[in-house]
Amino acid sequence: MKKTIKTILLIISIVCLFTITGKANAEEITNDYIYMPLYNVGKIQVIDKTTNTVIDTITVGEAPSSCVYSVDGKYLYVSNCMDFTISKIELSTNTVVNTIVCGDTQLYAIIISSDGMRAYVGSEGCIRVIDLENDDLIDTLIMPNSEAHYTDLRIIENKLYICTQFSSDLCIYDLTNGQCSVKTAPNDYLLYSMAVSPNGKKLALGTNSTRSYVMVYDIETESFTRYSTEVFGYGVEVEFSANGKYLYVGNTGKAISKIYLEEDKEASALVLREQNNYTLGIDIKTNLAYILSTNEALIIIINLDTFTISRYINIDGVARVFGGFMPSVYDQVANSNSVTVTFNYNNGDNVTTSDYEKDDLVIKPTNPIKIGYSFKGWYSDESCTTAWDFENDVVTENMNLYAKWVQIYTVSINGTDTDVEKGAKIVKPTDPTKTGYVFKGWYKEEACTTAWNFENDVVNSNTTLYIKWVKLHTITLISDTGISTTITAEDNSIINPPVAPTKTGYTFDGWYKEEARTTAWNFSTEKITSDTTLYAKWIISNNNNSTTNGSSNNGLGIGGVIGVVVGLLILVFIVLYFLWEFKNICLIGFLVPLFRKINELILKTSLNRPETRELETENNKE
Repeated sequence: MKKTIKTILLIISIVCLFTITGKANAEEITNDYIYMPLYNVGKIQVIDKTTNTVIDTITVGEAPSSCVYSVDGKYLYVSNCMDFTISKIELSTNTVVNTIVCGDTQLYAIIISSDGMRAYVGSEGCIRVIDLENDDLIDTLIMPNSEAHYTDLRIIENKLYICTQFSSDLCIYDLTNGQCSVKTAPNDYLLYSMAVSPNGKKLALGTNSTRSYVMVYDIETESFTRYSTEVFGYGVEVEFSANGKYLYVGNTGKAISKIYLEEDKEASALVLREQNNYTLGIDIKTNLAYILSTNEALIIIINLDTFTISRYINIDGVARVFGGFMPSVYDQVANSNSVTVTFNYNNGDNVTTSDYEKDDLVIKPTNPIKIGYSFKGWYSDESCTTAWDFENDVVTENMNLYAKWVQIYTVSINGTDTDVEKGAKIVKPTDPTKTGYVFKGWYKEEACTTAWNFENDVVNSNTTLYIKWVKLHTITLISDTGISTTITAEDNSIINPPVAPTKTGYTFDGWYKEEARTTAWNFSTEKITSDTTLYAKWIISNNNNSTTNGSSNNGLGIGGVIGVVVGLLILVFIVLYFLWEFKNICLIGFLVPLFRKINELILKTSLNRPETRELETENNKE
């Protein structure tokens, strides 16, 4: 049975990489060494990160599977899976100074409380509790499944989050009241390892399912989200990037995956030489990842800025390597007094970083340049909604600052080009002038059909504004001989009737197109299309007589009277003819009253239609 368990652990078991939970001092975080548990040989190899060489080997118990620093950074505690002990190593001498017996079941991940007083060790069906002041086993926390292997665990705000191997259960043990709850991952994903996000709000859960997925558990919403590794094989080991935007996954496939947590983007994969690249740790200072390749017995160092292989570290004479060996990103971020500010220029330039102490003011860098854009400042969020105040804001954790850019467009107005930011309004220029024309505004197109609204319209592309000119025509108003006035009107416009002129003894009868005054101008429908002359027409006011072209006639005139007389004479002769024919009436007796009647008719006609005469007008006099 013991041999079978060893085989299972060698094939699929990845024990906790992220070994420190809670606060630790700067010495621990800035340690320049990697302490590598070598599961097969019962040793810890010490690797100098500056030279990438093995500088020491420490013999511990059987099958070391995980290690963790003490809060003061003086000791390293190693859980030995198969002999159920904890080895305590003094780091100043790299020697084992104590061995703590820890029950009678296999041991996995080990973590230390933030006060440094307790160590918690994952085991079979339970969690072992060690008093670090006296180096004694003082308690055993019974878990819901007595046969389960609790391979990884973390402490966040007095709660133990515990990963159950070969199960979908995430156990949450409240250290304040001893209550344990279970959250079950969907779709029967078998959980194996975990990592905590830098802000402590999410857990990444490695799986040993064949579906090439990892799970992320949101502590606030108590919900799971699935992410594909895009690599065939178990995604067994996980770690967050220092900014929490990415998740790195070691797996049984021949690659390391990079998952984009805040972008709608498929995971990237860095292909490696062999399969079974399990345990990984990240140094947030150098942004290097250290990957254990169990098939090749070496550590692969990956530059996370470029996501490329940087170098290899051979582990002497060891065929299989398992176990956690570096502080987690969560602990490095939470416990370090030093923080890193990353400037994202968003202009094609590489990011730059600057190190500060917590609560320091950030030094404002020189404003960057991006062709075609205007720099609008530094912001603390990627969407650039919250500006960073360099005079008052202090840095408290690793953070990113993002350059905000606003696109610049060229606005051409009357031959002058101006740079205007996208979404901005154009300042209205002074109205231009042009002799013989009237300015009608600025327009969006050369045809001048759509006016630019300076109050509401904004610039969203390179823009040209066009001047709209309307030609002015002169209208000459001749009200009498030698008397004229002028007005102007826009081309193709309808003009209002001018104020009616006056002339003694005459009535104004409208404006006419020709000097002969035959066609009146229709002010309701006719449009001005050229220079125009309009003529006033007058009517004599006396006796309602009419005039044309400035001349008038009184009554019927001579022609009219002659016509009436001739008509009457013809009538007389007709009557005489009939009287002569019939001889019924005395001729003389008839003619006397007849001529009296004619005379009365003529007098009456003369009164109603006065004698005609040619009027002298100003035109006749000339």
